[in-house]
Formats: sequence, C-alpha cells, structure tokens
Amino acid sequence: MFNVLMGLQRSETNGVKYSDVDYINRALNVERRLGRVHNAAKEDFAPKTLTKQEVGLKTKSSYREIPIPDYVFEAILKERQVYEKNRKRRKREFQDLDYICCSNLGRARSKGFHCRYYKQLLTENGLPDIRWHDLRSTYCTLLLKESFNSNFALE
Repeated sequence: MFNVLMGLQRSETNGVKYSDVDYINRALNVERRLGRVHNAAKEDFAPKTLTKQEVGLKTKSSYREIPIPDYVFEAILKERQVYEKNRKRRKREFQDLDYICCSNLGRARSKGFHCRYYKQLLTENGLPDIRWHDLRSTYCTLLLKESFNSNFALE
C-alpha cells in the first residue's frame, strides 16, 4: 500500500516508523530508508543486518511529507494493534524499533521481503508479472493524470 497508494520505494517502505505518522493530519514524514551503509564491512554488523541499516534518503527532495489515504491510514492503525500485541506477548525477544513493516519480533524487513508475496498476489489474480518499481511509476502517472500539485502542502 505504501508503494502503490503513496509512491514509496521498497527501502523507504521498510524504513517507515510509527513515529513518522502524523495521526492528527494523516500525513507521513518520509525521513529514512533501510539499506546498506556506504563502504560498510559486513563484519561490522550483526548477522542479517547489513542491508537493514537506517540510512539517509538519496536526495534533499526525497525528504517529504505526504498525505496518507484513508485506506492506508486504517491499515496502519490495524498493524499498530498487531505490533503492540506482539510487543507485549514477546517481551524478551521483541525488538521495539518502531517499524511499521516488521517481523513478529519487531525486526526490520529486508528490501526483497515483500517481493515474494507481491509476485504471489499477481499470480493468484491472473495479473501480468509487473516489476515492483513499476508500481511507483504508476503512482506518479496517476498523480500527473489528476493534475496533482507537487508543491502540495498539508494545512
């Protein structure tokens, strides 16, 4: 939903935290992505975390505030309930890192995690094999079609 309905990249989607959500104005502050730290050595990080480091966004304009569609906002609220349930149930091993897209133990997801489910969804619904990044392009095309003002500021 973050990709199709809000235009986020995979690495940005995995980096979204509950603290990035403005619940009053229903807006999302895109402030980080998860990826590999430039020139980082694998041995400097815990196992399976090399590509799950919080890194800055690619450009200055990548830092943005975007409105959250109602459908996505409701999904965030539901996912928060699951997050809290897992945090309380798995007190010892849960990593309270605040990521919206995380495992049942609160751990960050890898960049490719969602692709398997995305491809399965396409197959189950008889849809063509569309690249994940094409969803972002579709989002941008739909914005242009609706004459969306890129300088849009939330009131």
